[in-house]
Amino acid sequence: MAVTALDGYGANLTLVTDHKWGVWSGSANLNAAAATFNRVDVRRPSLALTANSSTVNISELSAFTEKAFWKPPPVFHKRHNVRHISA
Repeated sequence: MAVTALDGYGANLTLVTDHKWGVWSGSANLNAAAATFNRVDVRRPSLALTANSSTVNISELSAFTEKAFWKPPPVFHKRHNVRHISA
């Protein structure tokens, strides 16, 4: 994955808890000029999310591809088999 000209902001973000990476709580908004995901070039990718201990709610996730405007489903449930961080 490659992202060009990324900007964003967040509030009360918890990204590591109990030695585990993830979006555990808070909110974030991210925007970029362009990106490449799995060899697919996209323009103006945008992401807005809020998270709590069990759910990440995506209120905005979109991008333009060569052929279409892309907008997937809005809610993702967290997996509990996350990678631990060692000190």
